[in-house]
Amino acid sequence: MQDVLIHFGGTHHKMLSTCYIVCFENLANILTNTYSVYRDVCKRHEAMFSMTAQTKDESLRAYLKQF
Repeated sequence: MQDVLIHFGGTHHKMLSTCYIVCFENLANILTNTYSVYRDVCKRHEAMFSMTAQTKDESLRAYLKQF
């Protein structure tokens, strides 16, 4: 494991392992992807509730076929 110097105001305050940085980046990616899926689902639900009953059924079938 490599250590990384963290600079704050021109001084070295802390040393962090690159492993922690990679884990943090992975967590940020997971949260970003989860939010994107949540936003897409909300948009689909919003569109479904503004449709007629027949159109809702057709839209739901088309959506479920993706999986």
